[in-house]
Amino acid sequence: MKKLLTLILMLLPMVSILTGCKSDKDKVRETVEAYLYKNMKNPESLKILSCEVRQDTVPFYLTKDILDLSSEYSKAAAEFIRYSKMGYLFIDEALEASKKFNEAKEKFEQHYQYAKDNDSDGIEYIAYVKSSGANSMGGTVSNSVIFIIDKNDPTKILGTFVIDEDFIKQFVSIKMLGEGYEFKTNKFGKYETEDLPYFEQFIMNDAE
Repeated sequence: MKKLLTLILMLLPMVSILTGCKSDKDKVRETVEAYLYKNMKNPESLKILSCEVRQDTVPFYLTKDILDLSSEYSKAAAEFIRYSKMGYLFIDEALEASKKFNEAKEKFEQHYQYAKDNDSDGIEYIAYVKSSGANSMGGTVSNSVIFIIDKNDPTKILGTFVIDEDFIKQFVSIKMLGEGYEFKTNKFGKYETEDLPYFEQFIMNDAE
């Protein structure tokens, strides 16, 4: 009996150490939750619905420059289409819009190709998070956010991207203009994303 008790006492510190150790992915989840909690209007209402953590290559197009240029391209395209439909009375405006559209297209393509050619295949932790919480009016809102976390320091956030309507538009412009990708939907209107990487599937799963 004494020998058994002695053995248990010897093992307790080891068990404590083992159970107390957290994986890097656990630390990433804690970092993400702490960030969301800190940045919510009603932090006590925060609910993490899902948190998928993967160590993966960060897409080369996920930079402020390319995202901004994709927005400029989309706006220029929308303006060109609008004036093109307004008839000959707006021919001057349509010609100016066409010029801006072509300039925005060329500028985006140049930056996209440069970023693609100089991609360093940076690998980091990527956390795909769905959460919900109460807004300032007391209603419940859901959010989808992608976090880029330093692979060498799971407490360091390198970037956050909220998957809202604007971000989805930026992403769609990047895929269509940069790669000539055609988004398809099934007969129920749902986007078919099976051929896309998980990163891009997560974005498009929130698209309508």
